[in-house]
Amino acid sequence: MKKYVDEIVFLILNYNCCELTKKCVNSIREMCLQFKVVIVDNDSFDNSYKILNSVYAKENNIYLIKSTSNVGYAKGNNIGFKFIEENIKSAKYVVVMNPDIVIWDIEVIKNLYAFLEKYNDYAIVSCQSVFNNEWRMGDDYGWKYPTKINLFWAGTFFGKLFVHSMNEKYTSLHLIDNELATAVDVVSGCFFMARLDDIKKVDYFDDRTFLYYEENIISKKLLTINKKEAILLNYYFYHNHQHKDKSLIDYKKRLFDRKCFHDSKMIYINNYSNITGVLLLFCKFVNNVDFQIKKIVFGFLAIIKP
Repeated sequence: MKKYVDEIVFLILNYNCCELTKKCVNSIREMCLQFKVVIVDNDSFDNSYKILNSVYAKENNIYLIKSTSNVGYAKGNNIGFKFIEENIKSAKYVVVMNPDIVIWDIEVIKNLYAFLEKYNDYAIVSCQSVFNNEWRMGDDYGWKYPTKINLFWAGTFFGKLFVHSMNEKYTSLHLIDNELATAVDVVSGCFFMARLDDIKKVDYFDDRTFLYYEENIISKKLLTINKKEAILLNYYFYHNHQHKDKSLIDYKKRLFDRKCFHDSKMIYINNYSNITGVLLLFCKFVNNVDFQIKKIVFGFLAIIKP
């Protein structure tokens, strides 16, 4: 068996999307049947666990875990990381993949692995994405840490007039040595390869976040051990985000999504940003008022457009 096949484990967090998860697993198996895959079912209510268990129960290199409740992205993936650490002793790198990610070319995985093997000062590496069948260039190079303006206004009703993203995008690239790779502050959480030892050293994702800001936080934590993140520019993964996009048509789900965003943003502001004093109080005030408005607006829309 090739060394990289033995040292890489794929981690997929499933929640009510077993068909997407099966497609994701199939894309991994088409690359190499010997890859190990850990699937964490986040207490789905659509019979996902039973269906996935019926498909993969006899597969020696596919592990299925069921969470006792829906604990979100950070804690759900942490369950997987800790399982891998305790049960798959050959694991050196973990590929975190959302179920709506597809990889068809094993060269992507080989080159992510080769990069981390070569550059020990990098803990996480990913590549560019084709998002809903569209290549968005700079939008897929990872992103910078949020500025104070982002933390005050991104995601708010008023902020939409002048802040279009929760993070700053890259407008130029900083190539690493002679590689077709660029250093970035933050890599998207939908697909990346991570050095397991480094993730363990920083105590994994922050369990307090349910959804959003997990990538920013893990990057900040990695800085404490002098580790960085990067994007390979000549490789791609495919991200079919339409499943989630369609779900947010439901205003109840949209309100829950905005609550997750707000709560995680507050965790980042309070624990990982450099905002202090009066500015911190005002930042929290702005975001808390905005969320109260969202509760009223989306709550009303959920009633009249169920």
